Amino acid sequence: MLFKDTIADIVHTIVNDKFSGFNIDVKIEPTKIQGLGDYSTNAAMIAAGKLKKTPLVIAEEIVEEMKKNSVFNDVNISKPGFINFKVSAVFLRESLQKLYSNFNSFTNINFGDNKKYNIEFVSANPTGPLNVVNARAASVGMAVSNLLSRSGYSVTREYYINDAGTQMEIFGNSVRLRYIELHGLTIEFPENHYQGDYVIEIAQYIKETFGDIYMHISEQEQRKVFKNKSRELVLQWQREALEEFGVKFDVWYSEELELHRSGKIEKAFELIKNRNLSYEAEGAVWLNTKKSGDEKDRALYRGTGAPTYFLGDIAYHKDKFDRGFDYLLDFWGPDHHGHIKRTEIALDLLGMDTAKFKVLIIQQINFINHGEHLKMSKRKGKLVTLQELISEIDKNVCKFFFLMRSNDSHLDFDIGLAKTESSENPVYYVQYAHARACSIIEKCRNEHNQLYIKIIMNREFKFSEIGNEPEENELIKTLLTYTDEIKSSAMSLQPHRLTNYLRKLSSDFHTFYHKFKVLNCENVALKEDRLALIDCFRMVTFDALQLLNISAPEKM
Repeated sequence: MLFKDTIADIVHTIVNDKFSGFNIDVKIEPTKIQGLGDYSTNAAMIAAGKLKKTPLVIAEEIVEEMKKNSVFNDVNISKPGFINFKVSAVFLRESLQKLYSNFNSFTNINFGDNKKYNIEFVSANPTGPLNVVNARAASVGMAVSNLLSRSGYSVTREYYINDAGTQMEIFGNSVRLRYIELHGLTIEFPENHYQGDYVIEIAQYIKETFGDIYMHISEQEQRKVFKNKSRELVLQWQREALEEFGVKFDVWYSEELELHRSGKIEKAFELIKNRNLSYEAEGAVWLNTKKSGDEKDRALYRGTGAPTYFLGDIAYHKDKFDRGFDYLLDFWGPDHHGHIKRTEIALDLLGMDTAKFKVLIIQQINFINHGEHLKMSKRKGKLVTLQELISEIDKNVCKFFFLMRSNDSHLDFDIGLAKTESSENPVYYVQYAHARACSIIEKCRNEHNQLYIKIIMNREFKFSEIGNEPEENELIKTLLTYTDEIKSSAMSLQPHRLTNYLRKLSSDFHTFYHKFKVLNCENVALKEDRLALIDCFRMVTFDALQLLNISAPEKM
């Protein structure tokens, strides 16, 4: 049930009947000016151009009909032609009844039609532990995946293991050199190698597990061994950290194994070559992207004959489409922003529908501890790992904080606030509202068991009294827009809209909680209505937190 869409359909019918088959796209939004109503529509302004009348005249004709409909109260007009209104208590009760009685069916919004969505996120190089920026990507990726699944898409969560290329060679050699040091030899450690303590930790693990056997093989063999063993151990760390964080992937896709060793890189290049899209110059092979709007042509093969990262990326996305996905969604870091256009151009040149390919940028985090901004560098070893973070701060708090702002906005993560267990902490504020609702329902089960069975277990009643108090009315209206929020968050791929919704919903509930003593209400019908309202709040809050991959404790 999409509450605002339901109201929009009613307004659309009124306009259509009034103006003989006239068809416009009616939008319903919260009224911007306080005191004019709950919602407004610009239907009159849209219609004015087609009917050759002023918006105010059209609005007056529409309002005349709206006032005859029991759904609307206090209908009024504001310049230049907005129609403002409230919805009646009767309509609110009827809508709440539908949501409460058929919660599961009404909160499943199937506009995806089971189309296949590949969502690739985190995808950190296996050159060290996951950090807090990776954690933000994990939080956003899981939330978007859940929202799209709820919206009727068949979603595959994919982790792209960037285990080919120069950085892997450097990382493996960093561990190799530390291993040699641990055997008492003095080496000169290159400045461009990985400096962190975790490199020494990996080298120590290899030494303790295998002893000095790798001291007796050639440097070439050493480089291969340490690259592979370091990769395996780091991937194990990353999997364990993500699992502890509550993030799961359906596919772990190795660049080295799935692309380079499988021949898919060469197949992608053959397609490019057969379409006469490449040329040789300066000892390298180039893709002619400049003619399609790129600032310059892009290399596919280096002078050494090694494929570039760009060619690997083309092959990877081609393979996704080859695997039958209808839509591709990638989450990339801000340093990859310039890579988006050239990838779109390449896919378009190869005949793929770039309208079905989208990249979202996960911006950096300003990680603040006691007023100090922590600087992170994987190479220098100055990083806050995901596991370090969740050992200090509850993982659900972390996820909520990561989801409070749009993914393309910088985020200030205040460690002090995150550790605070009070209403100042937005996660605590939301979870405590849910726990309060659960507490009331549990008290009803223990002290008013027949009422609990009638309302909570069987839902054998109709809302009849609620919605006459402002605090009730506001909570009901916010609850009823829940499905609208799911749809808008999914369609816009912006889960922070749902966190904002939860904060508003919790605020409405806390206000309601402090105003009314539900189980002591002498009006039996009103007590039943309010208990059911609390249970509906509990269900919505629990469901929304589940979509965001955040826990909903029953006690706090």
